[in-house]
Amino acid sequence: MEISENPKLIYAERNFSPDEYFKNVVGIFSPLGEPPQIILEFKKEAAQYIITQPIHDSQQLIRETDESVTFSLKVHPTVEFFQMILGWGSEVKIVEPISLQNKIKDSLLANLQQYQKA
Repeated sequence: MEISENPKLIYAERNFSPDEYFKNVVGIFSPLGEPPQIILEFKKEAAQYIITQPIHDSQQLIRETDESVTFSLKVHPTVEFFQMILGWGSEVKIVEPISLQNKIKDSLLANLQQYQKA
């Protein structure tokens, strides 16, 4: 670690590697530790975009049917990842982990309740 001359920076890491720091995330938040395996099932049409524009370097196609394509990713489920999944709406389903599936479900139910009160 090195003290910075720039008054806006407290310190600058000498051996900082952005590729290494962001290798397990989608976005800029980078938790420590090993990321979980996340299994996503996309409807066939949306999957064509995900095939050509991968979500993450760890993305692997693991199953394809006439209706859907299933991918495996090894990433931390950060706020940015969560928002990206919500942005795909009904085009994607989290298969695993169940804890992330429940978090998405709770968020969608809370959002729906906001509109039912109107």
